[in-house]
Order: sequence, then structure tokens, then C-alpha cells
Amino acid sequence: MGESILWSTDLVRAIQGLGTWLQGPMQFITFFGDEDWFLLFVSLIFWCINKPLGIDLTVLLISATTGNTFIKSLIKQPRPLWLDANLGTDPISSFSLPSGHAQTGTVLYGALAIYASRTSWKSVRRALAITGLILLILLVSLSRVILGVHFPGDVLMGILAGLVTLTLYLWLRRPLARWLAERTLGQHILMAVLTGSLLLGINLLGLTFDGRDTSLYAVPYAQGLLTSMDEAASLSGLIAGLWIGLALEKTYVRFSVAGPFWQRSLRYLGGVTGIVAIWLGLRFILPTEPLALGLALRLARYGLTVFWAIYLWPWLFIRIGLGSRAIDSPSNA
Repeated sequence: MGESILWSTDLVRAIQGLGTWLQGPMQFITFFGDEDWFLLFVSLIFWCINKPLGIDLTVLLISATTGNTFIKSLIKQPRPLWLDANLGTDPISSFSLPSGHAQTGTVLYGALAIYASRTSWKSVRRALAITGLILLILLVSLSRVILGVHFPGDVLMGILAGLVTLTLYLWLRRPLARWLAERTLGQHILMAVLTGSLLLGINLLGLTFDGRDTSLYAVPYAQGLLTSMDEAASLSGLIAGLWIGLALEKTYVRFSVAGPFWQRSLRYLGGVTGIVAIWLGLRFILPTEPLALGLALRLARYGLTVFWAIYLWPWLFIRIGLGSRAIDSPSNA
């Protein structure tokens, strides 16, 4: 990768040469590819606006993260600022290829663009929405290069990986949903645990393959290995929590997003409070050492976060009067 112009620090430096004034705007734009934003945004859609779309976006994001985590663990591409500290100051410690922001941004905003294209909106409104979403993908991707955390090749590969993920999801969604609908609750729980465990093992195994010379960036490389282990644990927790949560919600809750504005607002604020308490609060409480314990607790924290969002909070907000069950609307279940 390092011999290609797309993975050249000179090219990153040239793009940054467009102007230092871009640093501020790019710091803002890159947030729309952050994990924090995805949690806030997709939760709003799932609880309050369009439940099936929220599920699709969540599954897509986790699917993209699955591929991204494995490729990073296997290739272990250094970031530009590891090779030249003058390219950026972000203390980011994970590997670089492919860009997670570009990949997850592509599946999220690409899926929303497809959704917008299928609405009954007027053609001008549809065109503006689709154009804006595509532009957002490009800007988020560009921000990663200008901030010095990715090579141009990283973001191009991220966009490509995102398009592949989105295409496969659209192709497999219906037949896979029919097959999953025929499985029992116990089977869903077993498959969730086995899938999460298998992916954790595969990612950790990928980290053992190492054939490049890392002497120029030995310290960030060592940290990158630890970060990749954390990301593998997070991913396994997300998959298990999402899968089990969806199976339980469909069996015991089946909530509707309907309700007046005040009800949806309180529903969202209460749910986000729970997410922050679990995802961020436990982060400061749970130990990270020894490594095996830290990984296990990280897996549990991420699994519990998505489980709260998908099942526990909907179960609770129905019982406290902030929502209701879907009666005869399968599309909203």
C-alpha cells in the first residue's frame, strides 16, 4: 500500500494544502461519521420516526463495522500521522484501511438516499435529499484525509466497501428475513452468541498475522493492536445484543413509533439517557485490566447498550406510558 500514490503522505500533505481554514469545518463534518452520532441519530429513527428503517440502518452499520474491523485487523495499515506527525494531532490509535467513517457513512447515508428515492416526495425534494446525502458521504470521507487520519486510498476503499455492504444487504435482506422469521427464540439467542464469539475469534486471529516492517511506527502500531482487540470485542457485543434484542422485541414488545410530539420527545430523551449511562458511564467504571477481563467487560458494555436501545427501553417506555404496541401494522412492528 505504501508504494501507491493513494497511500502517500505527500498526497495527504497536498490535499491539506487546500487551506488550514478547512481544519475547523472538517472537524465538524467528520462528526457525522462518528459512532456517537450514529447512536443518537439511528436511535431517534428507531424509537420515534420509522422503526423498520431504524432496524435496517442499525443492521447495515453493524454489518459495515464487521467487515471494517476484520480488514483492519488483517492488513494493519498505518495512519498518515503515524508516519508524519506534522499531518495531524488526532490521538486516534486504530489501523487505517479501510476508513471506517467512509464505509459506515456510505451505508448509512446511501441507505437514506435509497429511502428518499422511494418516497412520494416531489421530485425536486427527492433530488435535493439524495444529492445532499451523497455530498455528505464525500465530505465525511474528505474530512478524514484533511485531518491526517486517513490516506486517500483508505477512504476510497471505505466507500467501495460500503457500497458492497449496501448492495449485499439489499440483495439478501428479504430472503434472510424470511429464514430468520422461521427460527425460534432459543435458536436466535444461540446463533447470536455463536456468531459474536466466532467473529471475535476470527478478528483476534487476524491480528496474529504480521509481515510488515513496523519499526518506523512501533509505538502506535502496538497501540493499534490493542485498539483492534477492543474493536473486535465491541463488535461481538453489538452483534449479540442487537440480534437477541430484535428477537425479544419482536416476540414480547412490538412497539409502535406513533404518539404525540411530547411523548416521542420524552421517549427519545429517556432512551438516550440510558445509552449514555450504559455506554459512556460504564466506560469509566469498568476495569480494563487484565486484558482478557477488559475485553469481556467491553463486549458486555456494548452488548448491553444496543440491547437497551432495541429491547429494554421499548419494553419500559410502553409500561410508563411513553409508547404503545403496534396493533395491526406489520410494517411498523
